[in-house]
Amino acid sequence: MVAQAKFSAKSMFEELDKGPQYVLTGMVKLHATDSTRLLFSEVGDCQHWTEIDEKLISRFENHGLATCGDHRHPIVSLHLVHPNNPEAKVYARAQAQTAAFSTRALDAIPSGDTGPETDCYYDRKSHMWRKISDNTPCPRR
Repeated sequence: MVAQAKFSAKSMFEELDKGPQYVLTGMVKLHATDSTRLLFSEVGDCQHWTEIDEKLISRFENHGLATCGDHRHPIVSLHLVHPNNPEAKVYARAQAQTAAFSTRALDAIPSGDTGPETDCYYDRKSHMWRKISDNTPCPRR
């Protein structure tokens, strides 16, 4: 486990001055043949995986496990390195805008259902809140 540096206001603002943070949160698993790559997918989607090279990740945060059928995958937030070429910057900005839109869309769930207070995620396929631990529906508050 990597030790985290002590927080400082100065370092926070230095990090903020670098520009937007590029963070992907979802499930990960090992690449079958390349130890320098991992596979990433949205929580609950065991069918569609995206390869990510370890060089593109500056750090990660572990959020537990998600059930995927008869097995589980770690849920993590991947903090990506800042892109250094124009094409990568365009894709990174587009991804950040898409993620922000998705968050706003989830916040607009009808009937004021903002999600349960437990460790749950919103499954876009079933339009339900589900427990990360076993993928069963979460209780409403």
